[in-house]
Amino acid sequence: MRITKCAQCINRSIQAGVLPLELCPRADVYSQIDGGINGIYHFPQIDLLENLVSGYPNATFLLTFRSMEGWYQSISNWPAHHNIAFLKDRLFVTNSIARKHLGVGSLQNFTDFFCKHVRRVRRIVPADRLVEIDIEDETTGMRMAEIFDIDKKLWGRKNVNYKLHPESKKKKKKKKRTKTTKRRKKKTQEN
Repeated sequence: MRITKCAQCINRSIQAGVLPLELCPRADVYSQIDGGINGIYHFPQIDLLENLVSGYPNATFLLTFRSMEGWYQSISNWPAHHNIAFLKDRLFVTNSIARKHLGVGSLQNFTDFFCKHVRRVRRIVPADRLVEIDIEDETTGMRMAEIFDIDKKLWGRKNVNYKLHPESKKKKKKKKRTKTTKRRKKKTQEN
């Protein structure tokens, strides 16, 4: 089965005049719904927020936080590979309302934009449908597990830019070595 990017199926849905996720593959969670289409970056979670909230009255919305300096560094250096523009630069070649608030693209401009975005989300999304999480908090996995009644291991740091966070690469390698060592010990015990 071919996986469709959320931004693409949301765009098709809007063009067809149906709810934003109507033409998307069914899923329990839609995340990272932004993406590029024909060289233009789309941010449905910003531009279609009202449509998503009214169209999906039982949906829970996640609003993620992190330090502004960390976020700015991340979008100024992501992706860490490929020959495409960094996320920060893609925000300027978008139809998104975000572009209107970014000024020259400084840390202060992005901080101001994010604060406006947070206020807008809190105004539009009913409080009982909004979960705010700090992605840099070590206890986030535990908190999310409690809220959604799922294994806390399912919540973790993904798509890490190892140029900015080399310590994460070391943790990943160490974790992989530990799994390999456990498998080897188990095989040895079986023999």
